[in-house]
Amino acid sequence: MIPTSTGARTLVEIDRTKDWSHIDFGAILFVDFDGVLHTEGCHGEENFCYLPNFVSVLEEVNPERNLPIVISSLWRPHVDLEDIRA
Repeated sequence: MIPTSTGARTLVEIDRTKDWSHIDFGAILFVDFDGVLHTEGCHGEENFCYLPNFVSVLEEVNPERNLPIVISSLWRPHVDLEDIRA
């Protein structure tokens, strides 16, 4: 939920028809793109230059791929959710 002048607006709904029992919601990774997956202020091909390292570490610490990831980035309001997931 994000606050707005008229209350809160849900950005993403959880699909309650799926089985989420394998996910540990006690551990959630919040990821910002700028400064984490690339240096802040970079553009073009420099974007996501640290992504291979990030993926490598993520696969090492969470090989089951059951860690919930929340994108906490200023990109979120400007980039389509499917593009962010990709």
